[in-house]
Amino acid sequence: MPGLDPGTRRRFPVVVIRHLAFALLLAVPARAQTRDPDLPPVDPPGHWRQMTLDDATSDSKCVGKFDTPLCAVETVIACFTRNEWELCNAALRKPGHFKRPKSSRQPSFARTQYRIVRSEVLTQAGIDDIPRLADLERPGDLRIDVRKRDCYLEDERENCEYGVSAPNIFTLRRVDTGWLVVDWSIPDIRWPKRK
Repeated sequence: MPGLDPGTRRRFPVVVIRHLAFALLLAVPARAQTRDPDLPPVDPPGHWRQMTLDDATSDSKCVGKFDTPLCAVETVIACFTRNEWELCNAALRKPGHFKRPKSSRQPSFARTQYRIVRSEVLTQAGIDDIPRLADLERPGDLRIDVRKRDCYLEDERENCEYGVSAPNIFTLRRVDTGWLVVDWSIPDIRWPKRK
């Protein structure tokens, strides 16, 4: 390296290696922050989505469709809000779990408010943290946690103050027909310890 004094020439490889290491450190967080395009963003604090008794007044416009993971999750939420069990069966990877007939009366609540509080691609470590009865999840599945609250009718007035549930943890997988719910759980429920 002409023009450099002997001391600088000896340090030159060390300086280059340090600069390369620094550049790599800057590049790693950028790659780690990229998200799967199918994951819905986490909702900002205080923002609640609405699921009502019909599609026209619900925030979701994809109940019963499985183009995205969020559509599958919202289909399950609609199943319980609307008391339409066929929606749950359509959203599940292994249908047939919900065999209850549709009630002849309307549900006692007017709507469900829900918000996305976590969404990620599952790794083995993330799978081990999910409370569940069966080992259905695989690395690469998506996890979407939804906090929800039901708004009941009381004396002709709507009451959404019953409190917010623990997050429902949905695990989703892409299949030939779109996104389906592989499993979901609620951490407040005490599951048997896995061996």
